[in-house]
Amino acid sequence: MIRQYGLFIILITMVLLAVSCKRYKDPEALYLGTSQQFESLDSIIAEMSATSYIHGFTNRGLIRFDHEWKITTNICKELPTFENGLAVKYVRNNVLLIKGDGKYKATLDEGKLSQELVEDWNMKLQPYRVVLAADSPVEKTESGWKIKDSGFLEYQVTTNKDGGLEVRGTTNCVKMTFEIKDTAGWGDGSPVIVDDFILTWNVGRDEMVRVGARENYTDILEIEKLSDKKFVVHKKKIDYQYNRLTEDWFKPMPSHIMGNILDKKLDSPEAYEKRTPYTNDPTNPGLYNGPYVVKELELGSHLILERNPHFYGTPAKIKRIIICLIEDTSTLEAYLLSGTIDYIPGEVGNLSLDQGISFEKRHSTRKGYDVVYKSGLIYEHIDMAHENPMFQDRRVRRALMHGMNRKAIIDQVFEGKLTMAHTNISPLDSVYWDEIMKYKYDPEKANKLLEEAGWKMKEDGFRYKNGKMFQFTFMTTAGNKTRELVQQVLQADWRKLGMRVDIKNEPARVYFGKTVKQGSYTGLALFAWISSPENVPKTTMHSINIPSAENGYNGQNSGKYNNPEMDTALVDCELELEFDKRFEHWKKLQKIYAEEVPVLPLYFRADVFILPKWLKNVNPTGNQYASSYDAEKWEIVGRP
Repeated sequence: MIRQYGLFIILITMVLLAVSCKRYKDPEALYLGTSQQFESLDSIIAEMSATSYIHGFTNRGLIRFDHEWKITTNICKELPTFENGLAVKYVRNNVLLIKGDGKYKATLDEGKLSQELVEDWNMKLQPYRVVLAADSPVEKTESGWKIKDSGFLEYQVTTNKDGGLEVRGTTNCVKMTFEIKDTAGWGDGSPVIVDDFILTWNVGRDEMVRVGARENYTDILEIEKLSDKKFVVHKKKIDYQYNRLTEDWFKPMPSHIMGNILDKKLDSPEAYEKRTPYTNDPTNPGLYNGPYVVKELELGSHLILERNPHFYGTPAKIKRIIICLIEDTSTLEAYLLSGTIDYIPGEVGNLSLDQGISFEKRHSTRKGYDVVYKSGLIYEHIDMAHENPMFQDRRVRRALMHGMNRKAIIDQVFEGKLTMAHTNISPLDSVYWDEIMKYKYDPEKANKLLEEAGWKMKEDGFRYKNGKMFQFTFMTTAGNKTRELVQQVLQADWRKLGMRVDIKNEPARVYFGKTVKQGSYTGLALFAWISSPENVPKTTMHSINIPSAENGYNGQNSGKYNNPEMDTALVDCELELEFDKRFEHWKKLQKIYAEEVPVLPLYFRADVFILPKWLKNVNPTGNQYASSYDAEKWEIVGRP
């Protein structure tokens, strides 16, 4: 997923970069060039793919998806499953809420919940992430009311002697036993232990720490420590991803360094970002458990990674990796051809597809490089601000789709090498369903939909409704030439329909760090998500993940899309364990997505890798776990 926030921003300075990367030229180092900034080396608050790429070198979690899209273990010995007995289903009883002040004595009526109670529960029950709606089904019982929420929790609600409410819940849970590899250690020689995962869990649950989806942490009811290397995770629900405590959100944190980070109460999301040693002591080797540690960091210039002697796996074959930060992609290519850098990886969008094609054509006689195009789960799309009344009319959203000549963009800009997106699910994914509504370029239909929605064309060539012009801002990352080109093409397409589109782009650190993170844009926002196979888009589509000032801007539903039918489909996809039955829910999810158009799909990207022929064992993945997660296998063979 491509997102950015935080205070630890790498600023690019071209003069410094040129000097620094050349200064460190040595035969034992591999020089990478990247145009993408990363926001923080702290994995719990990082959301950009550029940061995930760095973490592939430096920080490993329990499991991940490999380049064949199969789950593989990292620092745990074995993946818990129901089949091998390391995962077990059980029923857990919990007292979830007791209110004794009488405030809600008369707020439960048979057949419905009061809005006041719903708001209070959704606020107070954060540790269990209970989410109710005012129309949640309520059944009268002898002891009170029984409420069923989203298919996985049931509650008994009774009034107590003070007139308050007591809520007891029965939860279908799963407990999973994980064992950390004996050799797993931090870069300072300290072992990776259970306390490191408990710290991650506690930090992730803290309301003052900004994370992409707090539900990942609040779904864990308990972590039971059996020994320093063995623990049991209790989750409050059983879903098909029950054992995927995956790389992106459950990496261990070094408790021997950070164990006291929550001792002093955090008073703002920024407080944690300032306090974390990944910000103020980033070259401490004890912060890293991957094949490499951060040896040197020069803001605006480069990052030097040194081989970690305490890595749990096979020692890295390359002693040193130097990542040169080059914002301009034309300069990035020039540095490659001059020998200043050796390799341009594709995961972080360094070169666009058209740039890769151009490089291959112009340098086809060069025998030193292979240009690799890796298709995958990289979804380029346009989010829209659903709080804007203009976009609340489905006819307008459909008109925007029919008004985009996406095929022309793919054919002319990308030489037909990209796959058009109809929803957020790639045709390469096992849950893709082709029998959905598809939007062809059809200006006539788009104009008809706009007329039906009340937007009438005036003599000046623009549409108006109730005296207001059809006008909105369209944003993306400033300096991304390909996105800016696509943006201009779409601006012209929509102008033909009578829409005034104002382009307002921002530097990545502002765009991802504030505008997208907080969902503060009022029109359209172009960017990309990258995911793992069969990944339920709950963090980006469910209403509980709408960022706001009240929740510390947690969640990735920046467009603030709120559709109870979509919420239900997302949860149903999660909770069905059998694939064939789950696929029916996936079909419903894609049907809603296509018909309701919460987001404007563009295409699925192909990453461009320009690899020197002497660099071996680099395997592009096409999913959110970058090729750097196998960096210990990379090898330099016969470099000139």
